[in-house]
Amino acid sequence: MGKITRKLILYFLLLLLFFSVLMAILFTYQFSRQTTRIYRDELEKTTIVISSNLAGGIMDQFGAPMGKRGNPTGSGQGLRMLLRFLDQLAMGEVWIVDRDAHTISMGQNRLAISFAELPDSALQLLDRVFAGEVASTETFGSVLGHPTVTAGAPIHDSSGNVIGAVLLHRQIEDIYTALKPGLLVLLFSMLSALAVSGLLAVFMAERFNQPLMRMAYTAEQLARGNYQIATGVRQDDEIGLLAQNIDNLAGELHATEHERERLEQMRSDFISNVSHELRTPVTVIRGSVEALNDGIVTDPQKVSEYYDQILAESIQLERMVNDLLELTRLQNPDYKIERVEINLPAVVEDAVRSIRQVAQAKEISIKPDINASPVSFYGDYGRLRQMFIIVLDNAVKFSRRGDQVTVEAAPQGDSYKVVIRDHGKGIPQEDLPFLFSRFYKGKRNEEQKGSGLGLAIAREIADRHGVRIDIDSKEGSGTAFGFIFPGKPSVDGK
Repeated sequence: MGKITRKLILYFLLLLLFFSVLMAILFTYQFSRQTTRIYRDELEKTTIVISSNLAGGIMDQFGAPMGKRGNPTGSGQGLRMLLRFLDQLAMGEVWIVDRDAHTISMGQNRLAISFAELPDSALQLLDRVFAGEVASTETFGSVLGHPTVTAGAPIHDSSGNVIGAVLLHRQIEDIYTALKPGLLVLLFSMLSALAVSGLLAVFMAERFNQPLMRMAYTAEQLARGNYQIATGVRQDDEIGLLAQNIDNLAGELHATEHERERLEQMRSDFISNVSHELRTPVTVIRGSVEALNDGIVTDPQKVSEYYDQILAESIQLERMVNDLLELTRLQNPDYKIERVEINLPAVVEDAVRSIRQVAQAKEISIKPDINASPVSFYGDYGRLRQMFIIVLDNAVKFSRRGDQVTVEAAPQGDSYKVVIRDHGKGIPQEDLPFLFSRFYKGKRNEEQKGSGLGLAIAREIADRHGVRIDIDSKEGSGTAFGFIFPGKPSVDGK
């Protein structure tokens, strides 16, 4: 059992015990108060019945009538027998108070006591009864020697005058005796409630604790690098929300770890590719320089060829380094390209003019079909021109001598589309998924001459401008690169 479970059970039981004790106190107080009130009502009714019978002359039959001055006449033994009879009948102690003589007759150890022996509170009750009221009090305990409820009623003569009073006493212990069964039932109910509540508290605490333990275990596994774990908690409450957030965090960490591994693999591949790509020109340059420096090559024509080879490899090496720097700069999220309002047809025409000289060297014609209507676009003029030149250069490189490269540019619905199409050998289907990868080169000779970074740079430029690139290529029938510009320019802040 966990600490939270024990605490929940303890708090739950203490709270229940507190309210049980409070309810017991309130029950005892209310029960005693209500029982005392009922006792008083019963005593008052009984007292009224006794006083009515005494007023009817029943005392004359016991030889104890009250005279004009209120003094009892006849046999005191008869009065005492009457009082004992009334005690048994009323299940209490009956007193008869003589108003004029200020004496009290009782059926106990002695026949009468005087008013002087009564406390002031008891005398106040007698004053109310002699005034014609039916009243009750609990102030005769000091006289009787035990807590008592007392009710009093006036005794009237035939003329309706108050000539005395009847007092009926009943011990309060009788009330407590009636209270005990109720308290026992309440105590049994409290203990039963505590037992049942304890079991329910254990059950509820365990149900509350189990998802927390699962979430704690999940968090521990996440800290150890296990990002594929999940809490498995499905609840429509705050605990369920917390579990869902932990599962979402695990998913995000798993995706981040996967991305980190991918980037690490890319970094490793990048270093490997760079090392491989740089090794070849550096090796050629070093071998040529060593041959010239050691005097191994002395023939002027061979020396010239070696210098030409060093120059060509140096140019290739410089181009590769520049492309690497360019690609790294474009892939940096913090690198921002400058966006201004440009005319897309003008950018395409500028790229075509720039590639014509390269195309003429291979006797390849560039046939533009460009809609001259201005099309506004927010982007980097130089970068977009570079993107088109990279694709145009590849189209010229992979076209046969005398072929034609077409460039079409026109609005297409809400977008603007530029298609650069060659009629060369086409691209094998197995090469298409890797076409924009860094340092990727096909098996053809023309592809081995490049750095393998051009199309990767073109894709980065397109992505920065929200441009989609489509490729349609079949071996033997050429390749078409389509650039679809959005109707609303992408504003990514990069």
